Amino acid sequence: MPHRYGDIDFKRTFDSLDSETIEFFRKQEERQNERDFKSLCDGLNNGTCYLCGKPLEDYSEPCFHWLLNPTIKKNVLRRLFATPVSFIHLYTYLTWVANSETPFVNVNDLMSDVSKGKMFEASIKYREFTWSFSFGGTDFEALHYGKSHYHLEIRKNDNVIVRFGDFHIEFTPYDYLMFEMISQGAVSIDAGHSAGIESLCGGDIPEVFSSGITIPTRTFILPSSCSDSQLSEIMELKEKTGMGIVDIIDKLNSEKGYSIKYAQCVHPDFMLEKIHRK
Repeated sequence: MPHRYGDIDFKRTFDSLDSETIEFFRKQEERQNERDFKSLCDGLNNGTCYLCGKPLEDYSEPCFHWLLNPTIKKNVLRRLFATPVSFIHLYTYLTWVANSETPFVNVNDLMSDVSKGKMFEASIKYREFTWSFSFGGTDFEALHYGKSHYHLEIRKNDNVIVRFGDFHIEFTPYDYLMFEMISQGAVSIDAGHSAGIESLCGGDIPEVFSSGITIPTRTFILPSSCSDSQLSEIMELKEKTGMGIVDIIDKLNSEKGYSIKYAQCVHPDFMLEKIHRK
């Protein structure tokens, strides 16, 4: 999708900055995110929106908190989506809401099961609500609708309130700016309070969630990296010591120089099912 940011070399610009300047802005953003996340959590507990300060039931002015309203109606949401709404801001807001109760497992952002032809798909759950985002190449390039857009499905208690095809929500200039900087490798994505199952499966647990979090997972040993005798050794140690598989593998790799590789993913029983757009 052509936009005015495509001609700017962001990577070259950022590479010209010294490390102290980059670290200063990183810490500033980190502190602001912590303040905002705390404000969001406090607001949810008090029944108010941290963005506009109004009760979550208030429909007077368009705001993201409308998506949390227990009496949510599709016709009302037309006012919210009548103008471009930042995909990045809305997605971040809803993932923060979901992670305010239980981190990770209520955000299914796995890239491994994105449908063919889609660039992005994710589902987010908070209490009785499930929000699912989707956009593909034809959506982003505006090949059918005429304007670059994304789709959102909303369910309440598994009942569909808004279908994927009901709204073509237009991206904002901020989205184009961030997409361009990411595509150039000028900035990296730090999930932070938006982290979902993808972060868990990749072993990249954000520091903001690193303490006191217990998530049921499954461990998969890569067969090509583990011989039959090594596998037997792992199972014998597990039976004798009661240690976890991951701890045993790390111990053997460290003490005996093995190169056993493994992957972890959230146990299916604790994983939010992603809703795909057909």
